[in-house]
Amino acid sequence: MQTPFPASAFSGPALIRQHKTQPTLGHSHPASQLLAHTAASAPLTAIHGVQQRTRKQLDAAEERERDFREKLSSARSDQANLARQLEARETVTRRVLARVGDEKARLEAASEQDRAAIRTLQQRLDTDTHSKLAKCKSQTIDLREQVYELESRLLLAEERNMAQTREIHVLKGALGLKTSASDVVLDSQAKLLHALAKSNEEVARLSGTLSDKELMLDDVARELNECRAEVGIAGSRPPACNLSCDVCIILDRELMRWLHYPQIQRLHEDRMHLKSQVDVVQSDAQSEQRKADEARDEARRLHRELDEARALAEHHELVARESEAALAAQQEQGRQLADRLQGIERASRLSVEALRTEVGLAVERSEARSAEARAGGGSPGAGAPRLQ
Repeated sequence: MQTPFPASAFSGPALIRQHKTQPTLGHSHPASQLLAHTAASAPLTAIHGVQQRTRKQLDAAEERERDFREKLSSARSDQANLARQLEARETVTRRVLARVGDEKARLEAASEQDRAAIRTLQQRLDTDTHSKLAKCKSQTIDLREQVYELESRLLLAEERNMAQTREIHVLKGALGLKTSASDVVLDSQAKLLHALAKSNEEVARLSGTLSDKELMLDDVARELNECRAEVGIAGSRPPACNLSCDVCIILDRELMRWLHYPQIQRLHEDRMHLKSQVDVVQSDAQSEQRKADEARDEARRLHRELDEARALAEHHELVARESEAALAAQQEQGRQLADRLQGIERASRLSVEALRTEVGLAVERSEARSAEARAGGGSPGAGAPRLQ
């Protein structure tokens, strides 16, 4: 049995609007009018069934509306929460990006300062090290030349010392300080010394003989004076006077012979000549000894200078090695700083990319939830059934 009213009058939204805007009692309500018309045209049971179905539809529509409103409010609160979370994450992301940018700028500035400092230090080290290295090399070359010169001078001094030592040995052999074998012939200086010793012995012997003859001469002169006195006093004894005169003549001859002693003078001159030669030889030996001592002192001084030059060369080589090690350490430190800066830059890029990925995923999830909420918002009105 069909109702005389159109089906749209009993649809869910129309009934909801009528139910909300009009009271349920009285003849002014559309439902009362509907019941009046139905009572006039149909049995009461059909009207009552329609009313029950209508009320059930109204209750179901109100329940769906409440569910929809709850879902809508929940979706809006979720969307607001997601928006707040997204905004908070965006704020955190912006702060992190700002902090990362500041850190990157600071690191770049520090890296630039480090690079500038490294360049300055490298320039200074290059200049100082190259200058010091060149100076050390030049000093090393000079010291090596000095060492070669000192070694050559030392060799010359040693050769001169050896020659002087040989001369000293020869002079010592000449002075009799060294005895040679019986089959070795003495040199001229040794012969002179031997002749000097023999002349000294001869002079000593002749001096003793001369002293004896002088004593004898004194005795003879005294006897002569006595005889002359006797001759002057006693002139009456001619034989004795003749004898005394003969004795006086002999004594005068002997006295004249001993007064003119050319051999003694010659021996004395030879002795003085040999003594002067010995003095000359001794002075030459002393001068050669002094020269040998000076040569030894010069050799020791050259040895000391050579040791000092070697020590100075080793010191300069050590300074050059230390400068090269310091330059290598500075270069290694610069490379480590560059590697550290590159690592920080890579970590910053990875952190920024991770944050961007996380923000993109959060935005996509929020958009998906918003789309789901929007898609679920239109389903309650469209799914309301119509009265038949």
